[in-house]
This record gives sequence, C-alpha cells and structure tokens, in this order.
Amino acid sequence: MFAHHANRLVISLILLVISFSSANASPGLISRVAHRLPNRYIAFFKDGAVFDPHVVATGMEQQYSVRKEYVFEKSFTGFSFEGPEAAALALTNDPRVLFVGEVGIGHLTSTYQQSNPGWGLDRIDQHNLPLDNIYHYDYRGATPFGASVTIYVLDSGIGIKGAAKPSEFDTDTPGVTRVVAERNFIFDHDYQWVTQNGTVFCDTSYIRTATDVYDRDSCTPTMWVGYPGHGTNVASVAAGRTYGVAKAAYIVNYRVADNGLFVHSDAVVSAMNYMINRHNSMGTTDLAIANLSLTMGGYDDTVDYAVYRALYYGIEVVMAATEFGVDACTLSPSYAGYPGFHGSKVSCPNPPNCPSTYYQFTNDSLLNGITVGATTSSDQVNAGTSWGPCVDIFAPGPGIPSLGTDQYTIGQVTTFGDSSAATAYVSGVAAIQLEQSGLYPVQLEARIKTLATPNVLGPTTPTNWFTSHCHNDSEISGCTPNLLIYSLSY
Repeated sequence: MFAHHANRLVISLILLVISFSSANASPGLISRVAHRLPNRYIAFFKDGAVFDPHVVATGMEQQYSVRKEYVFEKSFTGFSFEGPEAAALALTNDPRVLFVGEVGIGHLTSTYQQSNPGWGLDRIDQHNLPLDNIYHYDYRGATPFGASVTIYVLDSGIGIKGAAKPSEFDTDTPGVTRVVAERNFIFDHDYQWVTQNGTVFCDTSYIRTATDVYDRDSCTPTMWVGYPGHGTNVASVAAGRTYGVAKAAYIVNYRVADNGLFVHSDAVVSAMNYMINRHNSMGTTDLAIANLSLTMGGYDDTVDYAVYRALYYGIEVVMAATEFGVDACTLSPSYAGYPGFHGSKVSCPNPPNCPSTYYQFTNDSLLNGITVGATTSSDQVNAGTSWGPCVDIFAPGPGIPSLGTDQYTIGQVTTFGDSSAATAYVSGVAAIQLEQSGLYPVQLEARIKTLATPNVLGPTTPTNWFTSHCHNDSEISGCTPNLLIYSLSY
C-alpha cells in the first residue's frame, strides 16, 4: 500500500554568505593523513589568488619540479601533484597557496555476503517496531518523489564493464537508465599504501581510462579487504527501483576507489570539484545529494575542505560514520558532520584538541554535512559503530538487500551493510525531502532530524550508550544523538 501526495514543489533559492580564510595556512607544514600515497600531495589555492588555475599549476609544476596530476577549477582551485616532500614544503610558503596536504588512502565502509532480502526499507517508514512488511513512499502524480534530484555516488563504480546498466536503475521506460553521467577519477600509476610509520600494505598497478567506471576486486591487501559490488550496492539502496529509497532519483557515478576498493583522496577531491562544477553549470535545476560511503581512516584536511565547498554551493553531503568504534570526530569526512569550527586537525600538535589559531577552512556553522551511523533490525547500535557529536543520525545497517555485482556477473541479489548502507538510506531520504522542500543543506539536515524518530535506539541499559559516548574540547562538544531516520513527511 502506497501513500500518495500531490505536493507542489517549491524551490527556495537561499543565498548564504560564507567566508573562507584567506590567511596563509601553515607555512612549512604539510597536512598529514592516517594512510598516505608516497610523494603525492594536493595544493589548494587561496580564493581569488589565481586567475587561471591551469596556468598557475603548470607554472608551479615547472617552478617546484613536480608532476601535475589533477587541476581543480571554478568552485575551488588548486592541483594535485607527485613530487618530493621538499617541493611540497616549499609550496606551503607560496603566497598563492592556502595549504598543502598529503594524498590519503582510505577505504569503502562495507560488509558483503550472499543472503536473503532483509529489513532496511521496512524500518525507515515507521517510527516503532514491529515491522509491517510494507515500505510506504510518497508519489508526486505518477512518479515517486526524488525524480528531480541527482544523487552523486562517489564510490567504486556502478555495474560491470561491457554490460548495460542494470534495470534496477532504469526510468519508467525500460532500458533508459537513470545513471546520467559517470567518470573515473583513479590515475594510472603504481602505488604503495603506506601508513605514517612506513608499513607497506599493498603494492599494485592500475591502468586508468576515462570511461573505466565499473566495480572490480583484484587487489587483496593485508588490511581492509575489498568487496566487489560496493558502488552498485550503494546506488541500489539509495535509488534503486526495487531496493532503493528514492526510486526515481537520477544517479551520477563517480569512481574514486581502485581495484582493491582503496579510496584515493585526490580522486575524491577531484570528483567533488567535478561534481560542484556540474551542479553550478545547471543552475537551480540541479537539486543534488552527494553520497560518501567511505572513510579516510583518520583526519584528511583535503577531503574535509572539498566537503565544505560542496556544502557551500548547496550540495548536501551524506557521509558514513564507519565501524571503527571510535570518535567520528577523529575521522574524515565524518568530522565534517559537526557544525561550528572547521579547520585542520592534522597539523595540530595535539589533535583533536587544537586551538582556534590553527587555520580554518571556515568558521560558519552552516557548513556541516550529515554523518550516519548504523543500527540493527532490533534497533540496537551496530557493533563497532563510531560515535560522538559528529554523528548526526542513524539508519539500518547490516544485512541490507541490494543489487550486487562481482567481476563477472551482475544482477544477483546480495546483502551488504553497516554504515555504507545506512548512508545510502539517508541519501535517499535526503533526495525525497530535498525535492519536496528545495532547502539549503543546513535547513535540509534540520528537516531530516525533525522528522526522525527520537529515543528508540539502544543500548540504553545498564548504561545509556548515547549519553556515554561524547566528545568535549574547545571546538567540539556533545554526545551521540539518539535519532533514527524516517522517510515520510507525516
């Protein structure tokens, strides 16, 4: 049984003036990450400091003897490059540079197994258990809500090479896909995944082509083993016709993970830049959600900065809290889920307790995305879910049915989960609410939280998990919210 609504879509254009710091970031300091790609860096230019970032990047390539890779333009400017640390340090002193950060390596948050369909959609359309085995969702006329919204999926790719996009992503016209754009952001070079103490976990080679946007799994490192189908899983839960929340939303497929499902920060930053430019080129007609079911495994200023810029331009960013079982305020991009101070927590000598004198990306409390934790079918916090005030809301996580792929086949029903699936559920709900309201990200987040179900999650005995998992320092203070996503507007 479906609930039908004929709502008139009202789109409000809200202009918010947000100032980004123009002071030189930290001369002589490089923003460090938890896991890095050696000799790879990202330099951000100050707002208004350069006229043509391509020309300036080329000049800096020659001046500092580095190899230019990505160039970022329009919405924010800068470039990524390969070169020695001495060159990166020298760039931090260039008056045109805001800051320089290492290229980090992260991973997609997920588990993966073949099993029967589960319970997630059933849970998000009702406030309380038990489940009623029905997913209710709103229509506008003959079309489910979400049809005027684009969900940007920054992940491992959707589908497999040589195959048409699965019908799970079709419009009402069979064979006409809702995957309207796609691009690969993984560069071709050998790399080693290196921790700050120098341990090498993976050494692989990947050949990049501009159209290679498909799921694969060919690298199995010592830690964080990759699972095939992750990007297809995420897109299916956010916007699939059978398994998804926003069944009519359009999808943009940006591949930012390599064969082993390792996420490269320069690929994420470049994809965010490309997304913002596409969004801005479409004007007010592009209502947009960005889904980041990923983590960098620690702080990564470059990714956080790109998230803030996306929010600044009106794109809601939904991020995974992860299953690290740690304070989400110590991870990127989940750190960007907290309203208020936004700045480097990496170059600080005592993270996360950093004085406000350390450079800020912005001091505007309106720039915060939505960070999502995962819950079980019994409304308990999923084992190992990260916590703290940087988490905004929870959604169903483990054992979520979706469309899956592996290297060779497509279309089988699989289950995956944890905060990757939870993030996709919230992205789908955000798409529906965005189409109904046209709200700017900070207002859209407030609407989602207002509609959410409060205080039904556990554990609350013998100790309340939510009030006992907190973060308090000079910039960030609070505990974990007890909020479960709700998909309907009534």
